[in-house]
Amino acid sequence: MSVPIGNINKIPQADVSHSDTLTASGTYDEYNAVGQTSDNDFSTYHGVHRNNPDDGTCTVSITSEHTWSVAKDLNPVKFKLYARAYPHGNYATSSYTFTVWVKQGTSWTQIYSSSSSGSSDISETPNQTLTTGWEGVTGIKAYAYATAYSYEGDRQQDCYAYVYEVQGFYRKKKCYSGVV
Repeated sequence: MSVPIGNINKIPQADVSHSDTLTASGTYDEYNAVGQTSDNDFSTYHGVHRNNPDDGTCTVSITSEHTWSVAKDLNPVKFKLYARAYPHGNYATSSYTFTVWVKQGTSWTQIYSSSSSGSSDISETPNQTLTTGWEGVTGIKAYAYATAYSYEGDRQQDCYAYVYEVQGFYRKKKCYSGVV
């Protein structure tokens, strides 16, 4: 008689191809090294900061893509992201957006989205565990974006976008047989 026993396993980092893409309006500062987004540590991150020292807009984003060759049925997916949009001057507006996708076949399917906007300093750090379950997954992609605008007054804006961690888990079935 065989009894299936399921174990939850994290997609091994050695099986994952990883890339991060940073964008910003103008010159920006990059924080930490590529790889911090999949090092099994929710306190380290890879990200971008932009300070615009004049009237106008600053915008930053990071896209962190993790793919592997053998499709897995994932449940759960865990991630931690961060965004801050800080307009220091007058006529201030700010916003941020987060999006997470899983890759099924050749298509990316959105599994999480959150955004907010305001007229002052806004920030958020979603630390999520999604347990819907997705079949045939060969990748996870996370995106964080922030933008701020101000004119006159303090005449500057700060924007931050970080990805702390992206993880996918799958159930591995093992069968044991023996005489009862």
